[in-house]
Amino acid sequence: MRFLEQGGASEAAQAARAALEAVRGAPRLTTLRVQFARLGRLAPQRALPPSAASGAPIGVESPAFFTADHVARVALVLGAAEVLSDADVPTAVTTLYRTGGEREQQSVLRALPWLPSPERFVELASEACRTNDVSVFAALCSDNPFPAEHMPDGAFFQMVMKAMFLGVSHERTWGLAERVTPELLRMVEDYENERRAAGRSVPDDISRIRRMASPAAATTTTTTPLSEEPSR
Repeated sequence: MRFLEQGGASEAAQAARAALEAVRGAPRLTTLRVQFARLGRLAPQRALPPSAASGAPIGVESPAFFTADHVARVALVLGAAEVLSDADVPTAVTTLYRTGGEREQQSVLRALPWLPSPERFVELASEACRTNDVSVFAALCSDNPFPAEHMPDGAFFQMVMKAMFLGVSHERTWGLAERVTPELLRMVEDYENERRAAGRSVPDDISRIRRMASPAAATTTTTTPLSEEPSR
């Protein structure tokens, strides 16, 4: 709540506190769903100033998602995770995502890194990677430590490739450099070859990912790298 107060969104902070108190009074999924939806009407979609994120964990201050309504919903989800039975938390979080609107889904994905035992939400993150809603996908892919820290290679690589397909820049993909492997480089190269064969432009992220590769990873690829596009 302090990020809301530091950002001058005291009404949103009060609404988030009231919503969490309601869940504490009746710690059930139905209560959480009602309060989660209610916050969307009470907390404005107003950007909070970067100064309000002082001391925040990595990813919280993402420009696209550091808004009063997102921060209020994330605070409610994290607070509810401490109130509900631990066994009920995965079902509750998944339900909020699947029944929520676009901004509500974004908020759920922004909350994933700080939930207890976050590895339980890999399946939900993989489900989110299948969306064609760019803004929802970006909530997971951009400025979010969850994918790099918890998703296995297969799911993480699919997210990387889907981002290029959707046009979501990897400039803000947290931890990507540490996850580049020969397999990912092969997938990127295959995608580049397909784009060039079709006479289509090549995303800047292809050269970005190649530059991230360690010498060992780069030398284990079996095909000759194509010319790189200039980075923006």
